[in-house]
Amino acid sequence: MDTLKFMVDEWNVSYFAAIREEFASDETLESLAQAFPGVRVIIVPRRVSADAVSRFEGKPVASTQIMMWHEIAYGARSIERLADYQAVLRVRFDIYFQKQFLPEDIPSDDQVLLPPHMSWSGANDMLCLAVPQAFRRYAETYERLDEIVGEGICVPEAIMARSLAMEGLKARPLDIRFILYRHALFHSFDDEELGILTDVHPILSTYKVGDVGDTPENRAECISLVSHVVKPHKGFPLQTGGCTDANFHTVEIDDRDGLAFRWMGLHAYMNVAVPRNAKTLTFLIHFQVHGWRLPHLTVLIDGFPVRLTEQSVDGCGRTWVKGSIAGINFRRPWSKLGFSSGFLAVPSQQSPNSRDSRTLSVAIGSLMIDGERPVEQRVASRLPMPTQVSEGSWDIIADNQITIVFQGPWNEGLRDNIAQARECFPGAPIIVSSIDVRIREAFSAMDHVTLVVVPDPGPLPTYMRGKHAPLNNVNRQIVSSQAGLALAATPYAIKIRTDCTLESRAFVELYQRASVCDVTAARLLASSIYTLHPDGIEGFPFHISDWFFFGPSEALRSYYDVPLMTEQDAVWYDRFPHKCDSHYFARQYRSRFSPEQYIAIQNARKGGYVVPSFLDDAREEVAESYRAYLVRKFTVCNLSQFGLVFDKYRSVPKSHYQFFNCVWGSDWVGMAESSRRVALTDVNLGCGGPALSHRKKAVSAIRRIDSVLGVLKQYGLMPLVGHVLGVFRRFELRGKNSC
Repeated sequence: MDTLKFMVDEWNVSYFAAIREEFASDETLESLAQAFPGVRVIIVPRRVSADAVSRFEGKPVASTQIMMWHEIAYGARSIERLADYQAVLRVRFDIYFQKQFLPEDIPSDDQVLLPPHMSWSGANDMLCLAVPQAFRRYAETYERLDEIVGEGICVPEAIMARSLAMEGLKARPLDIRFILYRHALFHSFDDEELGILTDVHPILSTYKVGDVGDTPENRAECISLVSHVVKPHKGFPLQTGGCTDANFHTVEIDDRDGLAFRWMGLHAYMNVAVPRNAKTLTFLIHFQVHGWRLPHLTVLIDGFPVRLTEQSVDGCGRTWVKGSIAGINFRRPWSKLGFSSGFLAVPSQQSPNSRDSRTLSVAIGSLMIDGERPVEQRVASRLPMPTQVSEGSWDIIADNQITIVFQGPWNEGLRDNIAQARECFPGAPIIVSSIDVRIREAFSAMDHVTLVVVPDPGPLPTYMRGKHAPLNNVNRQIVSSQAGLALAATPYAIKIRTDCTLESRAFVELYQRASVCDVTAARLLASSIYTLHPDGIEGFPFHISDWFFFGPSEALRSYYDVPLMTEQDAVWYDRFPHKCDSHYFARQYRSRFSPEQYIAIQNARKGGYVVPSFLDDAREEVAESYRAYLVRKFTVCNLSQFGLVFDKYRSVPKSHYQFFNCVWGSDWVGMAESSRRVALTDVNLGCGGPALSHRKKAVSAIRRIDSVLGVLKQYGLMPLVGHVLGVFRRFELRGKNSC
C-alpha cells in the first residue's frame, strides 16, 4: 500500500475499492479505511456475482476470470463523475510496487498503458492506466467475454489482448515494476529486497500459494530462489548494470566505517525517481585519484547542470558535496542522473605500490536527494555493451561478468563439460539447473557449482509422429531455464545444454564486434543450426535454436519469461488436420508448434510481433515479422566455429539439408543490412548460406518430390534427398567461408 501511495504521491487521488460481498468483512473494510483514508468501497452483491458467473456455465473459462472482469466493469459503472478525472489507474489488491512515480504522459482516448512484463501469451491484465473514456472501454471486457470465449480464447492474458483488439484500443508499455505480493513467502523480506525482486526477476512472485503444487518443499525452494536473486544487489547505493570505465565500478566497502561506495571513470549514470519539489542533491566523496579536484566533476539531471559545492568534511576526512536541483523539470517516471569527470588516472601508473589498473577519477557513496536515498531503476538497457576504445579494439567482457547456466538433465559427460567450460572461463560463476534430482548427487561443495533442482512439470506427449519420436520437454526447459537464470547476478549469461560445452571464448569477441555496430540493441547470440530460415526447406517461422544463448542476463530472463505449453497445443494435430498444402516435414508433427518455436513465439508476442497461428503458418506478414525479430533480438551464426561443442550434432554443419534449411551468418547479415538497422561489413559470422534465389530453387525441387518422401523414409532412402541437395549446393560455392 505504501509503495502505491509513493507512486501516486504527486497526484490528487481518490481511492475506490471494488470488492465482492463475500470478502467485504468488517475487518477488511476497516483495514482498507486505515490504509487509504477516505476510500470509497464498492461492494458487488453476492447475487449479482452469481448471475454474472452463471452466464458462462459449461464454458471453458475460469470463474475467477469472469468475476474479476465483472468486478472491474461493476466498479467502473459505480464511480460517479468518472469522466471528471484526468486518469484512472486500475490495480489488484495483491501488488507490491517498486517505488517510482507515475509517468506524466497519460495516453489518448484510444490507448491504454499496460506493463510489458507478465504479459505471457497476450497482454498484462493486472494493471491499467488510461484516461476515463479509454478506461471505460477497457473495463467493459466482461461484456465481450462471451464472444472471446466462443472463439476458443480462455487464457487470461490472451483474453485481455483480444478484448483490446475488439475494442480498437492500442496498448502502450507502462514502465511500472511490480510483483504479486505473497505474504506466506515474502513476510521475511524487507522493502529493499522486494523492490529488487520487482526489477530483477518478478516472475518468481507468481508462485501460487494454496495450489496443488504448493508443498513445504516447493515453498522453501521458492523462498531460497528469491534470496539468491536479491542478495547480490542488496546494499548497493549506486547499483548499475555495468563495471566499465563508462559507468560505476563494482561496489566496495570503506574500511573506516563500513559505508559502501563506487569508483567511476570518465562517465557514470543512474536512473532515479526524483520528487517534483526536490531541492538538494548530496553525496560523499570517499576517495579520489591524485590530482583530482571537485571542479573536475560535472553532474547533470536530465541534461540540466547541477552547481556543486563542498559542504563539510566528516570525521573520516571525507567531503560531503551538495548541489541545488530546485526548479528542474524532472522527467517521469525516471530522471537520468549523470556524472562526468574531466580528470582521469590509472593508480598503477601513478604509484609503484598500486596494483589497480582501472581508469578511475572519484569514488562516490551515500547519494541522497533531500536527505533520502533515491529510488533507482535497474533495467536491461543499462547492461554494459562493449565500448570501442580505439580503432579495432574493444573493452573485454571479463569472465566474472558472465554466468554459465547449464540447463537440462543429468548425463555422463556433464562433469567433463563443466570442466571444459571452466577452463575457458576460469572466473565465471557456473550454475546447473535441472528437474533431474541426480544432479544433487553428482556434485559436492568442492566443485564450486551452484545447483538448482526445480519441481518437474512433467513431459508432454511426443511432438512428432512415429515409434521413436521424442517426448516434448519444452516445459521442463522453461522452468529449469527460468530457475537457473534467476540466480545469474552478472551482467551477462550463457544458457547452454548439459550435453554441450565450450572450447573457446571466441563467441564473446564475436558478440562484442557485432554489438558495436548497434549498441542500442541487447541481442542474444544464437546458433545457426536449427534456427530455421523462413524460406528454408521446413520454413517454420520463429524457430530459434535453443542449444545455446549468450547475451545480457536480463534479455535471457525475458526470453524465458513465458507460460508453459498446454497439453491442448502439445497434441494439436491429433484433433485438427494439417492445412491442405502442408509439406511432408510439417505433417510429421503432432504439436501445434515445435518446442523451439513455442518459446520464441511466446516471447515475440510480448513485443507485438506478428506470430504464426500454427507450425507452418507461412503468411508473408508472419515471415517478415520473423525476419525483423531475428534482426532485433538475435545475432545468428554457426557457433561451432566460435567455441560451442555439441558432440551429438558435430556432423550437422556438413548437412546439405540443413545448408538450405537454417539461417547462416551471411543470411543474418543480409537480413540485418536490408533492414538498415546495422552495418556488419567487418564482422565475420562464420558459415555463409546459399543466395536466396539458390535456396528457393533447392526448396522448390524438394517440394516437387514431396508426395514420395514418405515412401523414401519407409524404405530408408532419405539419404537420396541429401544427395539431390548436394548437387544443388555445388551449383553455388560461396568461397572459403561456406559451411
